[in-house]
Amino acid sequence: MIRFALAVPCNNFIKDAFDIFNQHNELSKDYSLEDYSMEEVIITNENIGSKKIEADVIITRGLWA
Repeated sequence: MIRFALAVPCNNFIKDAFDIFNQHNELSKDYSLEDYSMEEVIITNENIGSKKIEADVIITRGLWA
């Protein structure tokens, strides 16, 4: 399992991110590829230094990119 974290400044920042990610997972089943999971992590000014992200890949968008 490969874990992705989508670090964004607010909830649902990229509206179709989970839909696109799920489409990829459905297609990868046909090719016996690795399993993937994705979590949206909200990073704000208040928690930027203290938020711990447990993931293999971290993708940032918005103010923190």
